[in-house]
Amino acid sequence: MLLSDIGLNNAIMQSRFFLEIEANLNYLLTVHQFVKDSAAAIGIKPEMAHDLRLAVEEIVTNIITHGYQNQDGKIEIEIELEDDVLRICFRDEAPPFDPTSISGPDLSSPLAIRPVGGMGIHLARQIMDEVTYRLTPNGENELTLIKRGVFNSSEEERC
Repeated sequence: MLLSDIGLNNAIMQSRFFLEIEANLNYLLTVHQFVKDSAAAIGIKPEMAHDLRLAVEEIVTNIITHGYQNQDGKIEIEIELEDDVLRICFRDEAPPFDPTSISGPDLSSPLAIRPVGGMGIHLARQIMDEVTYRLTPNGENELTLIKRGVFNSSEEERC
């Protein structure tokens, strides 16, 4: 169900939001709006919401281009707030792959000679407090991003 399907007035009382999309880059604007609306409904400050959108869009782009390799598939995104902890969970049925097993990119190397890839998960790791992966009993990839102190952190911690 899209956030827009339930209406923003109902969403304000929720602490869990769900979106399912086709694995197609044409849906990135839908993902962007979903994260923006969810963050606003929860009451997350715009600066943090911007960072969350970046992390989510990077992960979704990676699932589409690397996981599904631009083939048909679906992606589920669940955003949940419990106390002061935000959890963003992605599920897909692409071939199993643990993006947390990738080491960070060598940022000291000149951009022109760096291998392509790895920046999306790196960005998510920088923005979020925790990034975990598991293969579900149904064989789905499940990547979870966690951000603690959503309401209690200082502005310096948010940047």
